[in-house]
Amino acid sequence: LFCIIPSKVEELGPLVLIEAFMCGTPVIVPNLSSFKEKVKNNKTGFYYKHDDIQNLRKIILRAASQKIDIYKKMSSFVKEEYFRYYEENIYYKNLIKIYEQFI
Repeated sequence: LFCIIPSKVEELGPLVLIEAFMCGTPVIVPNLSSFKEKVKNNKTGFYYKHDDIQNLRKIILRAASQKIDIYKKMSSFVKEEYFRYYEENIYYKNLIKIYEQFI
């Protein structure tokens, strides 16, 4: 139901997060700033306290107990986020804009 990304470090944009969004799968991620930029808490996934295994356990149980209609809304919102920001053509255009700033 959820993709758990148990990262211990800041990541610029883990591919697994984008792939989860593409599949309509909400995520469970650490509350690091790089994930907070991409994941909307309670809409596209849940945050757990970085380096706190008990909090991660609590969040997994919370996510697993979501009612199906709430989960379906999250899944739908995740797909919308994917097509808004990460779809191949959009992502490519945004990436090229960033590269052009440095050329």
